[in-house]
Amino acid sequence: MEPPELELPAPTKSTRPELPTLKKGNGKNSHKDKLAKALVSARMLKNRQLKAPSIEKDFCAASSKGAKDAKKRTIDKLLTALTEPGPSLPLTVDTLKGLASALMDGGYKAGEGYVVEAKLWHVEEGHPWTDQLDRVFKQCKRALCRGQGPRKKAAEVGWDRRHNPFRLNFNKSVKFGAQLFLFSVIWMLREIELALLSTEDLVMDHLSKRVTMNLRLSKMDAEGKGVRRTLQCLCKSNSCSKECPYLVSKNLVEMVEKFNGTNSPLALTKRRVLATKAQLVKTWRDLFGKEVSGHSGRRTGALNYIRSGWSITQVAHLGRWKSGAILAYAEEALEQLPANLNIMGPTLDHKGSQVLIDRPISEEELAEWKAQLRKEMDALKEDVERKDVETEENINYWVNFYKENPGTLPQKVQSLPGKTVHMNLARSAASPPISWRTACGWSFYGSKFVFADPGQEITCQKCLALCAKQ
Repeated sequence: MEPPELELPAPTKSTRPELPTLKKGNGKNSHKDKLAKALVSARMLKNRQLKAPSIEKDFCAASSKGAKDAKKRTIDKLLTALTEPGPSLPLTVDTLKGLASALMDGGYKAGEGYVVEAKLWHVEEGHPWTDQLDRVFKQCKRALCRGQGPRKKAAEVGWDRRHNPFRLNFNKSVKFGAQLFLFSVIWMLREIELALLSTEDLVMDHLSKRVTMNLRLSKMDAEGKGVRRTLQCLCKSNSCSKECPYLVSKNLVEMVEKFNGTNSPLALTKRRVLATKAQLVKTWRDLFGKEVSGHSGRRTGALNYIRSGWSITQVAHLGRWKSGAILAYAEEALEQLPANLNIMGPTLDHKGSQVLIDRPISEEELAEWKAQLRKEMDALKEDVERKDVETEENINYWVNFYKENPGTLPQKVQSLPGKTVHMNLARSAASPPISWRTACGWSFYGSKFVFADPGQEITCQKCLALCAKQ
């Protein structure tokens, strides 16, 4: 456990004057207005001798700035103790070793991150980074990581605990704490992302029981474009399960709007103000245990989806991962897959309509599924070594997949080796691929297939016979 850091005095706020507010252009002179404002900014920056440019405030996310500044203050203290009365920077081989030694002796489990931050600070100040410094830097990193044990993970909250919390949360500061946690599991949200959402960011299609979430800004959305994700009710008959994405989202929206009206933030306190990250986490710990953190909902959701038969890259798309970080969740989920797993599989009722039923997965299917997961994980691990180029391509496949198939998969699928056209029973795009079956029972996910055009005739005789019999 890390000892508490000695805090330096908080940096004083900049006293530089604000830029003047210029009138909006009418279309003809808007470029002139922008140029005038940019020139004012450039002249002010010149008067400050190019110090503290405004672009620096967006070099890192606002949520990580506080932690980054705290690290830098700690590094400055340690380097000052090593070099006083001389300057802290530039780093030397001796001061770099001294910094790493102090972090190790002080019991900092995240010492590697402090050494990386010291290197970045050194380079950003314009000092050269030599081959000798780089060699010592890598040795220090390895030494600080050695013997530290596994990385600390956010606690997973199991099904029973999610639906049977310790307390009912009647008198807690954050309203609807249990429902908010369940919502974060369904959408794999961090607590900071949950705090950004309002009821207007959820678009409900009550006819098809489909819900689309518009996340305006997330940690992995540096460009600020926002992301859209859609989930579908996959429940059998008319009764939804407790973790149906449509039901969870609809119930939360209805409760929040009844409490605070339309276009309301989802995470609210009893006083109808936006809940902070600390308040959310405290409420969740009261409900589910003191080990729960702001990432527990995200981790719980990722493990849940992979164990339910979702493709790793499909989960990465829904959870907005754009790197190999999802592999840690996949590895853990693969190790914990139960042998008596049930899946929600499609079939036809007596009227010929598709319904979903729970059925046990056979040993052969489980072995095939595990092999498919392992194959996908091995491919993704190789991608990570290639700077995630193919990983991004795999995730982009799902992005395009949902755009081309908004909510519903095509009715027909063709096996590429035999060119046979089957009737597709897996009709929801937001369904676990392990459940993708044709009427004849062929599991086409993981095989070579393409979705066929609606005009193509079904050539699988078994599919035709089964459909005619139904």
